[in-house]
Amino acid sequence: MSTLKSLAKKLLNWVGLHITPIDKTDPNKIIKRKVGNFSLLMNYGHIYNSKFLNRNYDKNLSRLAQTIQSKYPDLSIIDIGANIGDTVAMIKSVIDVPIICIEGDKTYYYMLAKNIEQFEGVKIINKFLGEKTPDIQAKTIQTHGSLKIDTTVKQSNIQIETLDELVNKNPHWFLTSKLLKIDTDGFDVKVLMGSMEFIANQNPVLFFEYSEQHLKNVGDDTLHIFEMLEGLNYNHLIFYDHTGRLILSSKIQDKHIIAHLHNYIANYNVTLPFLDIAAFHESDKDIFEEIKTIETQINRSSANDLIYNV
Repeated sequence: MSTLKSLAKKLLNWVGLHITPIDKTDPNKIIKRKVGNFSLLMNYGHIYNSKFLNRNYDKNLSRLAQTIQSKYPDLSIIDIGANIGDTVAMIKSVIDVPIICIEGDKTYYYMLAKNIEQFEGVKIINKFLGEKTPDIQAKTIQTHGSLKIDTTVKQSNIQIETLDELVNKNPHWFLTSKLLKIDTDGFDVKVLMGSMEFIANQNPVLFFEYSEQHLKNVGDDTLHIFEMLEGLNYNHLIFYDHTGRLILSSKIQDKHIIAHLHNYIANYNVTLPFLDIAAFHESDKDIFEEIKTIETQINRSSANDLIYNV
């Protein structure tokens, strides 16, 4: 039996799949774990987040930030859904740029505040962002190091602000923000809708999570965001899988491609449960072309090396 297990493990390793036993440790236990070149406080549940279990975690976003900085040397970044500061750690491992972190959850904000003490040029804001709306009645749910807002459960009052309101109150914070990253487990489209004035004025590269199931759970008609972005002259898209690996690039006018990907992830229990999307304004077509080349070369030269728990 042990010989068969060993053979199966070798075969799986050969195709880039590593199986590890399930760990029974309390997911809320606070530990330190290295992310990029830095050690961060996090709850143990984070290590079951597929992003942390993938060797390429957030490296695509770091490469994107580095490429944007080559065109815009005074680059600063907005990180909405900053969580514990893992994106900050990954980007700061590659380039040292100012980052504005926005996190609404009190628990993650506490760890974020502790973690960013080791960095220069990081501002943190404890707010939930969305689209223009009165405060909402909802429940916050923490699972495996992530948080989502469940609007179907009217548990407590949650104050929502838009990015446009935040920018209008503090315009000097955002003067050089040419990369807007959003990872809010379903509120991503709402955050984008509340950022339209900023996006129209500044044309940042957008990097956001696209999970049809999560977006549908908060009542969003998800495909309309592409029409909104097209209206703002965001003509170029790059689609990544949930591990940060390039799937394909397209023009935003290629509606059939977007629809096919949308329909594929409509069932969350599939191999590819959600996407990360980078959207580029026409004025940054050069960045789009450079990133497309970089990510294609990575696909051709490296295996899709994943680690799964069973």
